[in-house]
Amino acid sequence: MKRQRSKILIGLLAIIPLLLFAYSGMTSNNQSTKQLSTNVAANKNEDVHIKDQEDVQATKTELTLSHEKIVEKTSAFMDILVQETDQQYKVKGMSTKQALIKAFNDVASSEVAKKYVDVYYNEKDDGLYIVPTELPPWFVADQDYQKEKISDNKYRIQQSNQSDLYGNYEIELELSYVQQKWKITSVNYNYQNDDTIDSNQAI
Repeated sequence: MKRQRSKILIGLLAIIPLLLFAYSGMTSNNQSTKQLSTNVAANKNEDVHIKDQEDVQATKTELTLSHEKIVEKTSAFMDILVQETDQQYKVKGMSTKQALIKAFNDVASSEVAKKYVDVYYNEKDDGLYIVPTELPPWFVADQDYQKEKISDNKYRIQQSNQSDLYGNYEIELELSYVQQKWKITSVNYNYQNDDTIDSNQAI
């Protein structure tokens, strides 16, 4: 009996170190897993922080009105205003003023678009007709101009020009960042030779 108890005791003493070693390994693995999870979480937070910084920088870049953007918007405005017509001046691509005003959506506010469409187009029962006249005085891309920041999302562009039809004139454009894009939201003129301008051409 004493020998049997001794064998059991010796067996238990032999197992205890193995159990302690196994527990130590499990603890080490748990700590490694926790450290790995912490590192992954830290990396995710860092990635989110970097993305936030990139988004902020992208927004700042978008809200900076460049010369290229001014030229892009003013050129696009005139391209839309001058629609393709047939020999009777009937517009080919659309049949109503409302459709044409909507075509300016990415370039100008509907108020600005409507002002020009009402002057340069007539809507009839059978379609939309352009008024055969000269183009309005406009921004000239290769001429000097002044750019003034009115607010974080609004700029005023002023330019002095001269043409045979309109004489000396000043154009003032207001461009605003709305609906995540730059749009022409106001256009004003100062004519120095009013007698050279036909009444239906003076916007």
